[in-house]
Amino acid sequence: MKLIELPQIPGAWLGVRLEAQDVAGTAMWSVTIRGRGGQYVERTWHTDEAVALAYACNQADARALPLFDLRDGEAE
Repeated sequence: MKLIELPQIPGAWLGVRLEAQDVAGTAMWSVTIRGRGGQYVERTWHTDEAVALAYACNQADARALPLFDLRDGEAE
């Protein structure tokens, strides 16, 4: 079985982060949500960038959190 290491997101921040990731040689986009009040951190994975962006915008809007778009400009 192949070991796949998922990226760690350090720091004490609140918001919704959208990032381009390379998971086992596959381009994916992660949406990580760190809310208020000690809620656990949620992360979803998407193979379609537009879907990931729409989900991130929706979550930031619904939870009144800032959206951090950390995709590199070359992700497609």
